[in-house]
Amino acid sequence: MAPPTQPHTCSRSRGPEVATSSTVTRRLLVGIVSAGCGFSVSPAATSPTDAATTVDGATPIADSRSPMVGPEIPVTSADVIRSRLPSLVWTGAQFGLAWQDERDGNEELYFARLDVHGVKQGADVRVTNDGAPSVDPSLAWTGSGFGVAWCDDRDGNLEIYFARLNAAGVKQGTDVRVTNDGQNSERPAVAWSGSEFVIAWQDERDGNKEIYVARLSATGTKQGADIRLTNDVQRSERPSLIWTGTQLAVAWQDERDANKEIYLARLDALGVKQGADLRVTTHVSSSERPSIASTGTALAIAWQDDRNGTKEFYFTRLTQAGAEIGDDVRITMNGANAQEVSLVWTGAEFAATWTDDRDGNDEIYVATRGSSGEPRAGDVRTTNDPATSDGSSLAGEGTTLGVAWTDARSGTEEVFFQTVSL
Repeated sequence: MAPPTQPHTCSRSRGPEVATSSTVTRRLLVGIVSAGCGFSVSPAATSPTDAATTVDGATPIADSRSPMVGPEIPVTSADVIRSRLPSLVWTGAQFGLAWQDERDGNEELYFARLDVHGVKQGADVRVTNDGAPSVDPSLAWTGSGFGVAWCDDRDGNLEIYFARLNAAGVKQGTDVRVTNDGQNSERPAVAWSGSEFVIAWQDERDGNKEIYVARLSATGTKQGADIRLTNDVQRSERPSLIWTGTQLAVAWQDERDANKEIYLARLDALGVKQGADLRVTTHVSSSERPSIASTGTALAIAWQDDRNGTKEFYFTRLTQAGAEIGDDVRITMNGANAQEVSLVWTGAEFAATWTDDRDGNDEIYVATRGSSGEPRAGDVRTTNDPATSDGSSLAGEGTTLGVAWTDARSGTEEVFFQTVSL
């Protein structure tokens, strides 16, 4: 076996920075669980938990539930060199999963469908086929098919590309080049607005990193010119994108304040910016890597923050107009490095996964917050292996979610999956 190659410059270890909301009713997943479909609890679920508290010291609300995690299932084979950076979505009946993979001698994108237990449906689908690295996928579900955006080096510099797949995972048409500016375009996040795809990314065409947005039709045709979302002399990067049902909301990390802060912008369905950029965090520490979710009537953002001396996971809620509701909420309190948060709205509460090294190595954890941001039960460790587990992506609705992540337990990086039953 050839030794693993070094990662390409536009890839990084993280879950996709986009939250999506599906159209399935909550009763579907409740029915699946009550029917006795065999969700089991891994040893990780019995690990000690840490109480979640708010920054003002609020006590967690007692919760009769504790998230239960299923077995840790390898999605990719251990004889494949470096499969990583998964992006997971829920369709209402199954999970769609995209990731970057080196089985072909260079980094290409692959896709698979998993049932509610994590059982793979059919063979892996190779999405890209070119001689340059195709990396860092972000996946969206439309209600009838998938759209995936990624970073690609086939043009001699990093550009954003896009492709469609039908509900069975069959690729529809050819790859669509979204950006064409001669500078690096990276870290795409894709969402479905109900009628078209929207992609946000960071772009260096202006001499520094700025956030751009583009719209594509349901068939993948680009609609109009690229939309420049930010305009400041410092770096704006790592966008996370959500369609709320009435507008687009984009969160990102920004250095215009001489340190990394979280910002938010809102756009209408045509990509027209609504008002000025909204600064979400106001600390001298670094606030990074946001993940955004929507209830349909309110927004929520989770991010990593070192205001207490170590990286911790923070959370806040905002109105649809972007006004913060209450104070920032500190979720982790263990003094370890909590990072790479993936946040979703389940239909009844917020759920998040993240990477945490409180156990001496990077593991995946899960926690939930009520619809008003109130604390629930303590953190639950979902992985339990001495090797590194990181870059989680969370998806689902109702009482059962799925989480995919990058795992090194086989001696190389592979993609794993497990269910999380709330």
